[in-house]
Amino acid sequence: MPKASSRKSESQNPITSMIAMVLKTIGTLVLSVVLGVVIELFGMGRTWEAHDGTRLTERTAIEHRLLEEQVGLQPMRTFDQLHNVYLSWLNSMADSLDSRKLRSPARASGQSTSRSPLAKSVAKVAMALDYYAAITVEFVRATTFRLTALSVGIAVASILASVGLVDGLVRREVRRWSGGRESSWVYNAARRLIGPLVLAFSMVLVVWPWVLHIGWIIATFSAIYTMLLSIAGYRFKKYL
Repeated sequence: MPKASSRKSESQNPITSMIAMVLKTIGTLVLSVVLGVVIELFGMGRTWEAHDGTRLTERTAIEHRLLEEQVGLQPMRTFDQLHNVYLSWLNSMADSLDSRKLRSPARASGQSTSRSPLAKSVAKVAMALDYYAAITVEFVRATTFRLTALSVGIAVASILASVGLVDGLVRREVRRWSGGRESSWVYNAARRLIGPLVLAFSMVLVVWPWVLHIGWIIATFSAIYTMLLSIAGYRFKKYL
């Protein structure tokens, strides 16, 4: 009985780890969006002027132009199609907020003075929440462009990393038949750096408030990701 239960738990480990990885990825993206919204709201009136969403729109337009100059027109059309899919999902989830214009809480001063102080305070809080909610929607809308770049970057990195992994495994076979030494520390170090690398790539794309050269970031991430997988494959235990 103990052996059967242990085998059952071992068979469930891959499924459990996969679910945990998906939940961790979703949690990381949600945390990145929340942190990006906080930085955007904190920077208004300090690092940049309070805006009505035009700053984020201009940032996206500049990043789109820079990316198109790097990858060309045809790949950019495919990128825009995926971006439009993300925007349609966002519009379906936030249709009620998208129809509102950004309003400053300062407009509450033009309301009638006949209401009680408590009602005025509640109205001001409601207008402030409406304003910040609209800013949040505009941030998420602008961030869909970078989330598209995140998806494309991970896809490109996965294709290149498969080449790096095959290269590493081939070098592992050469090391195996030539009697090369083992180094589990190098393998574990390379494997453990993959998660933080993906996390850093996601955080930079979502949180960074200024214009990014997305093409260079994707290229750098893909190169480092490929190198880590190649090293991990090369230093994997040769006698398994």
